Amino acid sequence: AEFKSVAKFQPVQRDIAVVVGDQVTHAALMQTVWDAPTGGLLRDAQLFDVYRPKLGKDTPVAEGAADRSLAVRLTLNSDEATLSEEQIDSAVNAIVEQLTARVGARQRV
Repeated sequence: AEFKSVAKFQPVQRDIAVVVGDQVTHAALMQTVWDAPTGGLLRDAQLFDVYRPKLGKDTPVAEGAADRSLAVRLTLNSDEATLSEEQIDSAVNAIVEQLTARVGARQRV
């Protein structure tokens, strides 16, 4: 059996929620997350929630009809040191910016 060394530092998890168009595939979304310039801090990313907003009768059909809201759990870690809040925020922002630029995502607050 192959043993992986246990991480010296505590991994940090952050959840991000973004709204994307229906044409954005799971594969495209995850590839975009992994392509973000996190300086190697991103260790894992899991899509854990998909939500399609219910449209009210007054909502124009064209507006957001095919959008869905996705929540992704990011696991960040470093081999060098415990991550600072600044490093964490920076990595998360890089991922959100990459998603915005590449798949037209917008962050859900």
